[in-house]
Amino acid sequence: MGNANIELMASVVADMRSGRYVNLMERAEVSVVRHMGLPPNLARAIAQSAITVDVQAVYDQFINGHGHDVYLMKAAPPWANAILTYVSESGNTWAVHVVATDMHDAEYAVPAFLDEIKWDVMPPGTHTIDWDAVRWVMSAQVYLGGLGAGERVPTAGPVMIWRLAVYPDGSLADLNWSHIAHEIEMARFNNTVGVLMETLNMCSCTNVVLADAKRKRPRPQQRRLDRIGVKFSELHIRPVSKSYRRDDPGIPLADMRPMHGVRGHYSEYGVNGKGLLFGKLSGRYWIPPHVRGNKEHGEVEQSYVAES
Repeated sequence: MGNANIELMASVVADMRSGRYVNLMERAEVSVVRHMGLPPNLARAIAQSAITVDVQAVYDQFINGHGHDVYLMKAAPPWANAILTYVSESGNTWAVHVVATDMHDAEYAVPAFLDEIKWDVMPPGTHTIDWDAVRWVMSAQVYLGGLGAGERVPTAGPVMIWRLAVYPDGSLADLNWSHIAHEIEMARFNNTVGVLMETLNMCSCTNVVLADAKRKRPRPQQRRLDRIGVKFSELHIRPVSKSYRRDDPGIPLADMRPMHGVRGHYSEYGVNGKGLLFGKLSGRYWIPPHVRGNKEHGEVEQSYVAES
């Protein structure tokens, strides 16, 4: 990640926590405020205690063609209250405030944020949600700031709100949304919902953990970040080996450089008739990009193209 990016991300998160942002809820429809998102005062209060996750590496992988069908991803929330943030190649800072309520465990839930936690599928008849089976309901509010056309722009939001209903096995029962900032094309949100789902999906893997950021930063930058007061967590990948359960948090996803050969992918072991990993491990794993084969026998360079 570029040195400037982390400061942009920290600045936007600080704006969300302090309420220093253009509140787009003020112009939203009453039904949106009541049934879709967090009321502004509650959103600001909850954001102050949210963990902040640097998902820049997830975004970088997603736009390079490593995305998957969002409806096939696991979406069980690994946290009740988090802000996921990254910077796009144009300098826009995207921050998604995700608040999850466990409908089966009152201790897990944050204060109620929906007047009606269950919603009707729109349009009617599209599909049926088994609300008795739904385990989690999530509200994901998207904020935007950082740079625009090379200039600093004020933080604003929510520019869009998503709601997710998730079954106990992590499968998605429903994903719906409200488009608040109509001047922003819907297509621009595709990457952001993809990053959200990829992050949730990756966190369902046995060898992926959320850990404190451990990459060292230049002292002047670290001092500026300390003044802003935002600390970041990262997704770390533990080695897929017999000793993967050790306390070592593993390698940050951002530090895993792609190699020629096998692209990063998800793999399950010990389920659906598939054998155990190393003959003893079961679960869902993220397998990082790696080289397969013997270089002495020649090399095959592979490239991957994202088709629209």
